[in-house]
Amino acid sequence: MLPPSTSNMIPATHERTTGLAGFGIRELPSEVSLPFDYDETAARNAVLNHPAGTMLPHEPQQMEIGTEAGLTELETAGHTLAEILTIDKFRRWIARDYQRFLTTFTDEHGHSVYHARIRAMCAANLESLEVSYMHLMEANAFLAKLVANCPAETLAIFDEASMRIVLRLFEEYDKIRSEIHVRITDFPTIDQIRDLRYNHLNTLVRVSGVVTRRSGVFPQLKLVKYDCGRCGAVLGPFVQDLAQEIHINACTSCDGRGPFTINTAQTVYRNYQKVTLQEAPGSVPAGRLPRHKEVVLLWDLIDSARPGELIVPYDFGFPTPNTCFVGGDRY
Repeated sequence: MLPPSTSNMIPATHERTTGLAGFGIRELPSEVSLPFDYDETAARNAVLNHPAGTMLPHEPQQMEIGTEAGLTELETAGHTLAEILTIDKFRRWIARDYQRFLTTFTDEHGHSVYHARIRAMCAANLESLEVSYMHLMEANAFLAKLVANCPAETLAIFDEASMRIVLRLFEEYDKIRSEIHVRITDFPTIDQIRDLRYNHLNTLVRVSGVVTRRSGVFPQLKLVKYDCGRCGAVLGPFVQDLAQEIHINACTSCDGRGPFTINTAQTVYRNYQKVTLQEAPGSVPAGRLPRHKEVVLLWDLIDSARPGELIVPYDFGFPTPNTCFVGGDRY
């Protein structure tokens, strides 16, 4: 069964598109590595036996720009936050600053905070790494600003950098989980569902509400390949944009206009689930009906919330005809 169209929903995080022959589509290399079978017992034992007192390894990166000071608004003067996240040198600098934060941030006793969290995550074979917004603000205010204002693009960089650090600690963890997802916690501002407006789109928001409805788990396109009906060429894979559905206008092999059909055997899918979040009864003004929003759950957040539970998700939304928000965490 083919996945539903994503034009009227906002699935989660972390993929961007650039141009392909002017069509606004990013094409990946023809071969995509997928997770393969692994010895879960051996991998789990390797995680549990890793020494707990050691610091996280820091991965040095070659940069054309400064190697000591962190990225600040001075270095990025003349660029908007959205533009910064599209420039390769700034993306590498952001990844380096985040890795520095993750490897060097310590508590009041001088112990590495995120070494313990990464070790616990890997011991449980999970893929979510909780990162405190307040820790990030304390260590690097510019990174915290990027997370608050451009969460999807920034967290995509954080996810890749976190995976690199995890693989330096546990070399075969990618056999267990193909990706690591950073979950922001301790965001200081809580908004009411009825107060969400257009200026909250594409920003990090924290809301609270009661789950009133939960859908089943459905497949969704992630990396798509198409067959050209004219010449038989296989096109792609293409990264499925999170706000709109991919449309192929021309074949790169024969310049034909189609028809194009999805190659279901080589297309990569992911699961998603939608929940309806409604204002808690005690927060609704007198004489008003409670309002609600739809939240899309991806990856290991699926089935993490049940109807009747009061949850506090961290979300970001995209502008679509029926806007809903991407769930980033649950408490």
